[in-house]
Amino acid sequence: MVKKLITEISEEDFRKLDLKVKRNERVVVSENIPGHPVCKFEMVEKSLNEIIDKQIRATIENGCESDLRDLQIPLTIAIHEPDGYYLDKFMNRYTGAQTYQIGFGIKHLYSTRDYYECREDYWRVSKKETKVIYRIKLADHWAEEFVLKHRTETIDWPYNELPEGVSPDYIAALLCINYDVQEDGSWKEIGRYGRFIYEHMESHIPVDKDGNALKDIVNNVK
Repeated sequence: MVKKLITEISEEDFRKLDLKVKRNERVVVSENIPGHPVCKFEMVEKSLNEIIDKQIRATIENGCESDLRDLQIPLTIAIHEPDGYYLDKFMNRYTGAQTYQIGFGIKHLYSTRDYYECREDYWRVSKKETKVIYRIKLADHWAEEFVLKHRTETIDWPYNELPEGVSPDYIAALLCINYDVQEDGSWKEIGRYGRFIYEHMESHIPVDKDGNALKDIVNNVK
């Protein structure tokens, strides 16, 4: 029998479930010697509602255009089957083992034979290991509270030459200009980069105002 994993739900109804999850954390077990606590790692129970609150507040505080989009897209939360936990070498490299996985800004979940995954970023969970995946429509007031602090203007590459070392075999060549809001409400440029899109990768090259690459700062994005 094929499990029905994905459940569409409003934030209000999801919070009523008051779900608890577990995360592997360092816990102090003894402080007999001042300044030298004895600790161990164990799976600690957490309120998923509280975790969501912290994630949403951090997203609002960031203030980037992408953060506003994330608040307007269903929040994705996967819950592991009982007596097990997720330990993906990419998604859990900072969190360690936990019984849930959260994904912001996932427009669509793709189904493969063994996984549900997104294509915008790395996020995937095993169908076999997962009990349920909630797609949560966040309340409108979160987006209404959002204040834009950082924005990016994207235009076609305007310079006659490419930065040194950039291949001309791109699908698209763009100039991205980053701005931060100032106390008086004006916007100040804080940097710019060339975004060169190829079939299987992107190359992000920080540049100056003439389109020349800033040395020793080059990022390649899969």
